[in-house]
Amino acid sequence: ALRKFIEDLVNPQIDWRKILQKYVSESDDDPTMYKIPNRRYASRDIYLPGLKGKEEGFGTVVIAVDTSGSIGQDEYNTFLAESRSVLKTFQPKEIYIIYCSDGMDPPSGGIDRLASAAQPLDKSKQMSTGGNGGGFDPPIKWVEENLIKKGKDLACMIYFTDGGAEDPEKPKWHRKMIWAMTTSHKMPFGKH
Repeated sequence: ALRKFIEDLVNPQIDWRKILQKYVSESDDDPTMYKIPNRRYASRDIYLPGLKGKEEGFGTVVIAVDTSGSIGQDEYNTFLAESRSVLKTFQPKEIYIIYCSDGMDPPSGGIDRLASAAQPLDKSKQMSTGGNGGGFDPPIKWVEENLIKKGKDLACMIYFTDGGAEDPEKPKWHRKMIWAMTTSHKMPFGKH
């Protein structure tokens, strides 16, 4: 009992919802409500906000799920459940889930593009070689090449992992990274 008490003090469980909500409220890409101008005054070149609004939601969310050999089935199931919860809570415009062990291409994993948070996950992309030769860099580089360089609105990238690889290279958009770690390992950038 004393060992568990000390472990809870040293490695506290953090509510990711509070961390993500804090992150969203601090970010520049904060979802906001825009009021549609009142048409009654528009003909006189007076633009006043109307009663109806249009909500500009969360942009693109990328979730990287570590499927390397150090991740057990319970951790993996928790990663997927938490991913679903993030998607249902924030309803992003675009959703990418990247499964990766040695890399992102079969047989090491795959990329699941979801049209909505309710869409079922593609089980054929949830693979693992058991290794982690590529470290954390392949999903980060994929985001760089396929989203950032193409001008997509990246709200954030959430990386579910145990931290069992070398620290990745720091991308220019490092402030949009959230690390959901099962260990006390700290990355040199991003939110933890």
